[in-house]
Formats: sequence, structure tokens, C-alpha cells
Amino acid sequence: MGKIKNFLWRGILFFIVFLIALALLFIINVKVETWTILMIIITGFLSITIDTDNSSNKKLHKSLKIVSRALFASFSVYILLSMFIFVDNVIPEGNSLPEEPSVPELSPVFSSKSIGYEEETVSFSYNQLPTQILDDIFPISLNIFSHQESELEKVLLLKEYIKEDIDSRIGSEADIEFTILNSSNEWIQYTEEANKIKINNEDCIEDYLRRIVLRESAYDIGKTRDLCLIIATDYYDLGKAYAKQNDKEVAMDNYIKAIKYYKDSFNMKTEKGQYKYDSREIFYILGEIYHSIGNLCDDSNCQYGYYMSLAYYQLSFGKETNKINPYIYSGMVDLKTARLMDNKSSYYFLLDAENSFLIALYCSPKAITRRNINKHLAEVYQRLITYINNYGQPNGMQNVSDYKSKRELVINELESEELSKMLPSNN
Repeated sequence: MGKIKNFLWRGILFFIVFLIALALLFIINVKVETWTILMIIITGFLSITIDTDNSSNKKLHKSLKIVSRALFASFSVYILLSMFIFVDNVIPEGNSLPEEPSVPELSPVFSSKSIGYEEETVSFSYNQLPTQILDDIFPISLNIFSHQESELEKVLLLKEYIKEDIDSRIGSEADIEFTILNSSNEWIQYTEEANKIKINNEDCIEDYLRRIVLRESAYDIGKTRDLCLIIATDYYDLGKAYAKQNDKEVAMDNYIKAIKYYKDSFNMKTEKGQYKYDSREIFYILGEIYHSIGNLCDDSNCQYGYYMSLAYYQLSFGKETNKINPYIYSGMVDLKTARLMDNKSSYYFLLDAENSFLIALYCSPKAITRRNINKHLAEVYQRLITYINNYGQPNGMQNVSDYKSKRELVINELESEELSKMLPSNN
């Protein structure tokens, strides 16, 4: 009876520890294969339940216990390492494919709202903007940009400029220490009053404006990188609020201010500093802002906004498997640009979109995200098939049958998901 009781307690203890570990993996969003979990259960259970003291064959049981513990430790280490596994098939710095962008209409077949990005539906022409504002938005003149030989060269040109610009900024200004600012009652008053203003509704433009005024007043007294990033975020949110109200010019003005503050944050960045945002995260946010700017426009220059967005998204690519948004949105901008072009130069963007979506699909454990990525991939493959039928098969592209097979795979996955929803419940 004592042996059975001891066995049960060991089993219960292991089960509790296993559930806690499983919950942590779910919270951290670590993708672990089913067989690994099964091996953890089997080896862990054996390692604590094999009794070497009260057995007739102690040597055999002791050997089994050592082996099971060694395997349990190995699989545990494997799971820990999987938290830090890098994505191997990251898009290279400069794709070897030429040319690019997209559809007769701006409206996408599948809305990006379905994976969390809320697009502005208003339109705006860059021609309405004065030259100075254009220079603030686009570092390279539209004339130079439009005369690049290929669409790939345009994106590479923008990426190179951005990297040079950021490198020249880093460390150009001092990030004032909070210990110094804490002695300024005025600075403290402004920041505390701003922090009291909570935005419960994203349409509360007046609250955004009051908060920005207070924070910029504090920023004039003492510049810190954290405050610079907070103001940048406020301007970005305010721009989205104006865009939602179809106030295009004011939305654009706020996007421009957000870009300025995000870029200025690099002035106070040092290699040793520990900050809330790292460079990749800021690049990703800037990619979002230029994506929004591209959505505001209704003339051919909106492609420049999308190209800037692509450049920033691609600079934000990391090797962390849990940060898939840059790949999803880069693929979306590629696809949107391909729709706008809808010509012989569009295939670079289609291939780039496929690459980004496949990386995101590989890394995403969520069914709803995978479903919407598959919808975008289905469109990409259909456009690649149409492209080859219209213009032939350039270097770097697979043939029509390959893309048909790929499209069938994603369509079958989508259809199986829809079919599973229609099946009767067992309850």
C-alpha cells in the first residue's frame, strides 16, 4: 500500500509541474512539436516513478532511471533552446530579383484588418504638399527615385539611405539623465500632468492634443529619448485618428511629426543604453507610418510611400520567431504595390511577398493568422500564374504548374478549415 501511495504522489507531483511548464510555454508563445511534449511526459514520468530501492533487479531499474532522466533533461534543454531558435530562411539583404508593384484598384481582395492592421481608406495627393514637407517625408527626391532602372534598385537605394542616415544620427545628442531632470519642478509638472490624461477613446483628438502640448513643453526643457519616443507615438496615434475622420492633410502633418520624433530618438541612442525600443522596433513602426502615408494617397506617388514602408519593414526583420508582424505587413505592402503596378515590373514584389508570407506562416502558431496569410498567398500565386501567362517566365521564377500546386495547397488548407467549422459538434 505504501508503494502505491508513494507512486501516486510522485505521479501527481510530476503532472502538476508539467502543467505549470506547459502553461509557461503557452504564455511565452513557444512553438513545440507534439512528439517533444510526449517524450517529456514519458521520460519525466519514468524518471520519478521507477523505484530502485524496492525492486528485485536494482541494476536494471537504476540504468532505466539514469537513461530516462538523461532523456528528460535532453528534451527539456531542447524546449529551452527552442525559445531562442532563429528563423533560417530570412529574406536576404538585397533580393536577387529585379522589378515590382500592382492592381487596377487600391482596395485589396482581402482586408488587412483581418490580421490586426487597420488601414485608412481616405485618399490624398502628394502634389498638394509643399516642397519642404515632401523633403521631410521622402529623403530622396521623387525625380531621382523615379529614374532608378529597376524597382529592386529603388528599395535598395532607400534602405541604404536610411542606414546611413541613422548611423549619422546615433549619439549626436545627449540623453539627459532623469536625476538631473528630477530637480526641475517644471519638467516634472508637465510630464505628470500629461501622464494623467488617459486616452480611453482613440477618437478623443482633444485629449491627444493636450497631452502632446504638455509633453513637448517638457521636451523643450529637457530632452530624453524615452520622452521623444512617447511624443512620436502620440503624433502617430493622432494621425490615425485624423485619418479615420477623413481629415487627410492634418493626418499627413501628424504622420510627418511622428517620423521626425522617431528619427530624432536615434540622436540620443548609444550602444550602451538600455531603452524601451530597440532599432528594429522603431524601423517597424516607421514602416507602419509610411504604409499609412501610402494609403492616404491616390496618385502614382503613393508608390514612394509604399517603397519607404518596405525599406523600413525589411530593416526591421529580425531572427526572433515570435516577431512576425514585419514579415506579414511587408508581404502586404509588396502585394499592394504589385496590384498598383499590374505590369511587367510587378514580379519582384510578388516573389518578395511570397517570401515574407511564407516566413510568417512558418513562425505563426495562431490559426486565424495562418488563415489570413494563406488568403494572401492564394492571391500571390494566382497573380504569379497570370504574370507568366501574360509576360513569360523570367529568371528566378518557378513555372505555372509549380505555382498552381502551391495555390492548391493553401486553398485546400483554407477549405479544410472552413469544412471543419461546418462539421457537427460531438456535444
